[in-house]
Amino acid sequence: MVQYRFTGKFFVEAGPQVAALVNPKKRDYPDLNGPGFTSRHENIGDFLLAAGAGYQFNQNVGVYARYNQGLVSIRSSSSMPDRYNQVAQAGVMLKF
Repeated sequence: MVQYRFTGKFFVEAGPQVAALVNPKKRDYPDLNGPGFTSRHENIGDFLLAAGAGYQFNQNVGVYARYNQGLVSIRSSSSMPDRYNQVAQAGVMLKF
């Protein structure tokens, strides 16, 4: 991620991220287009593009919001429609 500060306090950020499914569990999901699927039909890795903004109140405390859009379908089976991760994040930054 690349971060650009407009002032000493306000910043925007954007860039790629990599994610991994670290604890897959067998799950059955109902699917509107057919039978449910289990984790064996899910990809365990994802490549995402992220963009966000934040505000640094002082040297130790700030807040941010970010949106991540997955670029790799979470379904590994070609017989199922593609689905992508979409994640909105908000948080507080604390520096010690």
